[in-house]
Amino acid sequence: MEDLLLKLQDSSPATVAETLALLLPEDMQRLKDALNLLETPASPTKTESSSCVSYHVMMVVDGSDFELTLNREASTFDACVAIAARKNLRASQVKLLAAGQSQPVRMSKMMQFHSEMGECTEVLAIITVGYDFGQPKGPLATSCSDITFEHFPVSAYLSDGTHSSDTLESCDGQEVSWPLSCETSKPALSVLFSDHPVCGKILMRFLVHQRTYALGLGVALVDMDLETDPEYSEHFFGLYHGGYSDNVCMQARRTFTGQDGTKHTWTGGARLAILFDFEERSMQCYEGVQRFGHKHSWLPTEDLYPVVSFCRPGDRACISVSFC
Repeated sequence: MEDLLLKLQDSSPATVAETLALLLPEDMQRLKDALNLLETPASPTKTESSSCVSYHVMMVVDGSDFELTLNREASTFDACVAIAARKNLRASQVKLLAAGQSQPVRMSKMMQFHSEMGECTEVLAIITVGYDFGQPKGPLATSCSDITFEHFPVSAYLSDGTHSSDTLESCDGQEVSWPLSCETSKPALSVLFSDHPVCGKILMRFLVHQRTYALGLGVALVDMDLETDPEYSEHFFGLYHGGYSDNVCMQARRTFTGQDGTKHTWTGGARLAILFDFEERSMQCYEGVQRFGHKHSWLPTEDLYPVVSFCRPGDRACISVSFC
């Protein structure tokens, strides 16, 4: 086929037409394939420089700036982690904006930073106040660890239910578990993050990996009994699953019971949330991004702290606290 191509290259139009007319169908197809190979340029090899993008980052808080090089495949979460590390911060404390934009890029492991920035390589980094969980207290204190998990963004709970339920962002928090090796006769075990009370307007987000029976997620007074079922505690306020129904509990009573709750709900990756406004002393619970029950407006004036309660070994959940 190579010899034929060379021959045709130096032939007159009449000779080319005569030669092509004598070709068998299979030879004609081989000729077309060979010509296509000649016309198709070889795919360029992606070099190290073309697979990375350099950004100029300015820290709004102190005016410092630096160059940051990221792989084009890096997520917005990766970008936040890399920039936060320069200031010894947690990723959730950094909000990134493309120069000229007013809305920060959402921090998510599922979103490419390069795509979100478009052609812009100028990045503004704003440091925000993050909640410090401090040292956990209670029988599950040694089973807590730092975690980053995916949940619906804060904006989903401030937009009157108009937010799409398929968008997630990364948030920092604590993972709490009841180890299978930890046997006890107590009806429940809890962990209380009592170093710093929650205040202002905050959103608590929960990711429930495993719920075997009852579960409590919310806030509590500092003197809550951490070895009792939160449903019977006058010091607990929040979401409560009784094993066969999902509820809102406050001061040892169920103030709302869901219509679709079963023993199979609020487990296996369920995302729940509570929006607190401590100036109004109010609390609105959510299942996914939908309101769960009515708004409660009688929280106590005393300091309240994040709490997670389990009733069976093997249970595991994550909690994050964000200021709104």
